[in-house]
Amino acid sequence: MARGYGGLGIGRRLMQAILIEASREIESVYLDVLSVNEAAKRLYAGMEFAQ
Repeated sequence: MARGYGGLGIGRRLMQAILIEASREIESVYLDVLSVNEAAKRLYAGMEFAQ
């Protein structure tokens, strides 16, 4: 996310749209997140992805 745009819900809305579209074709999604990417970890945890 570009500086100044974090915390606006853009990433969450984008992920929600991707997951809705993907659910038409697939049953599960696998994410790989760097351990230092705290913002991404919070986002995905808030979307109920498991570690």
